[in-house]
Amino acid sequence: MYGELKLSLGYFFGMRWNKEEIKYHAVNKDSELIYKGDAKIEEGNDNSEKKSELLKKADELIAKAEELKAEAEKV
Repeated sequence: MYGELKLSLGYFFGMRWNKEEIKYHAVNKDSELIYKGDAKIEEGNDNSEKKSELLKKADELIAKAEELKAEAEKV
């Protein structure tokens, strides 16, 4: 850092050199990610489809277990 800087409130995370392009990506209604360069930002994660599939299977197993329990109670 060169020269003088007075930061009275807030946070200082870095500087922009030679008019580098700064990009913004909304995270939610109150926050955004600030970055530079060719960063690749994707929503969600690679596990969301797998998680959805597992939750569906779990629901199916629970339904089957309830059917078997009802059948067992009849015997």
